[in-house]
Amino acid sequence: GPSDSYLSGVITFPASDLSKWQAILSPQLSGTTVPEFHGVLSPPAWWPAASAFEGCEFYAPKKLTGRPSGFLAVSPSAKAIYFSTF
Repeated sequence: GPSDSYLSGVITFPASDLSKWQAILSPQLSGTTVPEFHGVLSPPAWWPAASAFEGCEFYAPKKLTGRPSGFLAVSPSAKAIYFSTF
């Protein structure tokens, strides 16, 4: 039968690479995106607090993860990409 499969992670990058990531992931999504952890277990200790997503730019997760559902957030201030997909 069917099974659930989740993929979540954090990628950090040098500040000088921000524009490269933005170009790769474009276009930026408009509207409201809810950055919630997807999975059957509780978020792991390394998953950021909700406040980490303030000021993030949101993109479709498919270009990075190959999955259409979930979210991908780029944080210019933290120099990090957060994603959680299903």
